[in-house]
Amino acid sequence: MTDDAERLLPTPVTETPKAPRDVPQDSISKQSGFSKQQTGVKISIAAATLMVLLSVVVVLLKPRPEARFGNEDVQLCSADLANGHLIGSAGYGKAHWQTHSCFLHQYTQKEATTCFKDSRAIYVGDSTARAAYLALRNKLIPDAVNTGGKHEDQHIDGPNGISLSFYWDPFWNVTNQENPPWLEAEGPTAKKPILLTFSAGHWFMKYGGADGFKSFQNALDHVLEGVTLRHSSGVAWSTFNADGAVERVFVRPVNPVVESKLDASRKGLMTPEKVDQFNTHIFSVIGAEGRTLHDVGAPLYSAALYSVSADHTADGFHYDDSVLSHELNLQLNEICNSRLFGKNPAGKATCCVKYSEIKSQQWVTLLLFAVFGCAAWFWRHVTREGRMKGTIGGGFVTDLLEKYLPGEQTSSDLTIIGAAVFYMLLVDRTPLFLKVNKSFYLPTFILLAISTVIPGLATLATEKDTSFLNRHQTDEWKGWMQLAILVYHYTGASSITPIYAVIRVLVASYLFMTGYGHFIFFYKKNVYTFARAASILVRLNLLSAAMAYTMDKDILFYYFGPLVSFWFIFVWLTMYIGNQYNKNTPFLLMKIGVAIMVSWAIIKIPWFLENLFKLLNLVAAINWDAKESAFRLMLDHLIVFAGMLTAFTTTQLSLATITKLKPYALGASLAVIAGYSVFITITPTKFTYNAVHPYISPLVVIAFTILRNYTPSLRGSSSQFFRWVGQSSLELFLVQYHVWLAVDTKGLVVLPFGSIMGSPAVGMFVFGILFFTVATGVSGVSSRVVDWIAGSKVTKWRTVGLLGAMLIWNWAW
Repeated sequence: MTDDAERLLPTPVTETPKAPRDVPQDSISKQSGFSKQQTGVKISIAAATLMVLLSVVVVLLKPRPEARFGNEDVQLCSADLANGHLIGSAGYGKAHWQTHSCFLHQYTQKEATTCFKDSRAIYVGDSTARAAYLALRNKLIPDAVNTGGKHEDQHIDGPNGISLSFYWDPFWNVTNQENPPWLEAEGPTAKKPILLTFSAGHWFMKYGGADGFKSFQNALDHVLEGVTLRHSSGVAWSTFNADGAVERVFVRPVNPVVESKLDASRKGLMTPEKVDQFNTHIFSVIGAEGRTLHDVGAPLYSAALYSVSADHTADGFHYDDSVLSHELNLQLNEICNSRLFGKNPAGKATCCVKYSEIKSQQWVTLLLFAVFGCAAWFWRHVTREGRMKGTIGGGFVTDLLEKYLPGEQTSSDLTIIGAAVFYMLLVDRTPLFLKVNKSFYLPTFILLAISTVIPGLATLATEKDTSFLNRHQTDEWKGWMQLAILVYHYTGASSITPIYAVIRVLVASYLFMTGYGHFIFFYKKNVYTFARAASILVRLNLLSAAMAYTMDKDILFYYFGPLVSFWFIFVWLTMYIGNQYNKNTPFLLMKIGVAIMVSWAIIKIPWFLENLFKLLNLVAAINWDAKESAFRLMLDHLIVFAGMLTAFTTTQLSLATITKLKPYALGASLAVIAGYSVFITITPTKFTYNAVHPYISPLVVIAFTILRNYTPSLRGSSSQFFRWVGQSSLELFLVQYHVWLAVDTKGLVVLPFGSIMGSPAVGMFVFGILFFTVATGVSGVSSRVVDWIAGSKVTKWRTVGLLGAMLIWNWAW
């Protein structure tokens, strides 16, 4: 879940009258201790410099150069998956494998079933082979019933033509036959095996005596010969049908033993030394050049995972379901990533799959930024003196460039935005930077949260403005909320229900301020110009659109701009219709009530959004998900109207009434906050919370608003640091997708130093500084670009023309 908000009312056009001081959302100048106007150019230069330097450093420090090009070689893939560590323990209950150099996909049953569709998976060996077989079976067929004894073969057919088999053969005796039993399914109509796994070793140790290791060596030789060489019959094991070979053949490393947990019958016979001896032989033989012709792999990740899982075995060599589940997910990444995501792995995985090529449309988008940014700036800058002296001009081309190219300042601003989205492309659509999975760790979350609070408290200041929800206060509110959201995203805290619930309230708070600020402006100024509406909508969606075209994503993926745009249009229409009667309280309240009902119908009745999106697809060639949009709109359905009603109430209450109601408001607010705190701690899942969030969030936000504005000293105090952050909240929200976060927000960008002490913290710090620099740099120029597209000096036709060009580009896309 991600969330941010606009600058509430983004930078207004100059023709729009300035709102009074009590309108926190509508001010051109940013009244903060940190002036963006004074530092915009320096920030932009620093952003470009840091992006280049960091890119060079990361490329030079890359530990394995071939990996940066997405090499799908089996051994490289296995090594990437093995390069990690186990987070958590058996007692912790949420242990998982964290890779250091690539992003793992967490496979669902549906995805795994799709990968194994119309295929066979075969396991041969002892109880460790059976355990691996059962892990896959339970993944693909969760309701499967055990059939056969522990020391018997097992077979099951699942959905989508899946067939799974386990052959009990602890000494791999069957590998000494020319026609092992799994070849019975051979023939033109046979299902192609996608996986053949051999796993054994412990029985050789326990029952093989002094010759146990030699017997194991001979058995492994027969496995390799059967898989890679042709027998006298001319049929190799890896040729099961007319389609060709098994896609993957694995010889699992022998499970480590924990001697202290072994029973008396195994102690002394199954030892760590023997396990090392067996596994050393496996990896030396499998890795011998030319021996297996890449038909067989020994998963390095299995050895790495089990070597640190001693807490997850009860008998000393059989491991619990959590370890088996992690091993299976690693194996699915190796087998299925290229099968399922090979055409477009963006946002899904970076392990064991090549990055997709950058599309021509994405390059054209960057080219447009180059033409209207870099090239236009160069032309304006180089010809400035000649145009001033009159020595340049008069030609058709010159007149054309003079008329349609942006000015020197605007072209410089477009260059900065273009550089920012190009950097996002490098980070999240190429293998230049390493990406890994998020891993929630409560101490890290607390430490990051505290680190954002300290500078906020250290920069507290008292301002003269003590009005209700004044500009300083709302900027501060947006600032600390945005920082909380950033910490929430970076630490992967969405699975923790109380934290998730608080973040959802913060999202509601942004929308509450949106409804409050727009209502105040329309109610007091009664201004509904095209220029104002266009500038707000362009401001909300400018960077989202640039990122969507560059990153090859739908603009609804960066959903907050479109979300706030939807609610702005609703507020605008509510206030515009019959605006001459807005001072008539019953009429105004009736309009708000009707707006609530109409918005509810649009969101809850599928026909509305589905047909609206069909129309948009017909007109603008866009494909939006009506179901996902309805979900997001419904989550905060009432909060915008709560903001409008709060704004209306503040215009109607007299000082005497406020004084009378203050004690009751204080008690009610404290009770709401306390009750909400208890409620979110006992709510079992975030899905349960989502069902009630639309109805309780307005109460919580209003309660906080009352407490925050309870006294003049509280209203007049605010943090300069939080205000500074709040001024760039939209850009911080968007830029985080592909600069601080990665894999479309699911993962993190990291330095190429693995788990070296302090490396994650250093990476977080380095990329965090870069992220803030890029976001604030883009924020400093966005308003001017909006003015160029939809400002007061721009005709309606120019704005419409630019939007029309975007529609044409959609069709071309």
